[in-house]
Amino acid sequence: MQLLQIIISGIAQGCIYGLIALGFVLIYKATETVNFAQGELMMLGAFCGLGLMTMLGFPFWLSLSKPSVVRASGCRGPSTWLRANG
Repeated sequence: MQLLQIIISGIAQGCIYGLIALGFVLIYKATETVNFAQGELMMLGAFCGLGLMTMLGFPFWLSLSKPSVVRASGCRGPSTWLRANG
């Protein structure tokens, strides 16, 4: 039973790494610029979700949706800057 849990956890973590890598590739192909600020925005959303769950006591599903709004609003900044200065 524990082996199955470890396998599922590894697959889930691998999917998250794959999505982050896909985001890097998408941004690079669209702008032809390496943008490492994307990882910072991912961590900002993750820590916002953690704070909502632990400090404010939000349920998991609600705290999962709020950081997505934070990431979506923060993602406009670097792309706007790249278009203006590119």
